[in-house]
Amino acid sequence: MRRQFSRKLGARFAPGVSPLYPHIDAQRLRTIEPFRVTPAFKRRAFASDIMTWNYSFADRLELHLRHDREFISWMARRGINAFSYIRHAHDTRLKIDELAPLLRERGIDAEYAVRPATPAPARTIRRSSRVFSRRRRRRANSQRQSLRLESRRTRAGQAKAR
Repeated sequence: MRRQFSRKLGARFAPGVSPLYPHIDAQRLRTIEPFRVTPAFKRRAFASDIMTWNYSFADRLELHLRHDREFISWMARRGINAFSYIRHAHDTRLKIDELAPLLRERGIDAEYAVRPATPAPARTIRRSSRVFSRRRRRRANSQRQSLRLESRRTRAGQAKAR
C-alpha cells in the first residue's frame, strides 16, 4: 500500500537500484484522490516455533517479549492478520500467553500447530547404516580375495615359465 501511494506521488522503484523518492509538497498531496488497496491474500501470517521464546528463563523471555511488542505493532500496520505458533513435542507451553491480549487488541488471530514427530527413529537409521557397512565390508573382502587369487595365479604362471 505504501509503495502504491509513493508511486502516485512520483516515486520510482527500479529493480536492483535504490528507490527514488521525489520532494513532495503539501499541494501535491491534496491532488491525490482516495484509493483502496486489496491485498492479494485473505490470510497473511507469520509462524514461529514456541521454543524460540526460551520461556524457561525469565530474563530471556522478557527480552523476546519486548521485541515481540514492537513486532506485533509492525504486523498490524502491515495488514498481517494471523500468527501461528508451532509446538514441538518437548514444549511445555501451547502458546505464549503474554502475547495473547496484544494480538487480540491488534486484530491478529493466534493459530496453533503441532510439529509432527521425526518419521524415522534414530534406531532405524543406525540399523540401516550397519547393514550398509556390512555389505560394504563383504564387497571389500570379496574384492581382496579375488585380488589374492589373481596374484597367486600370476605367481604360479611365472613359476611355470621359469
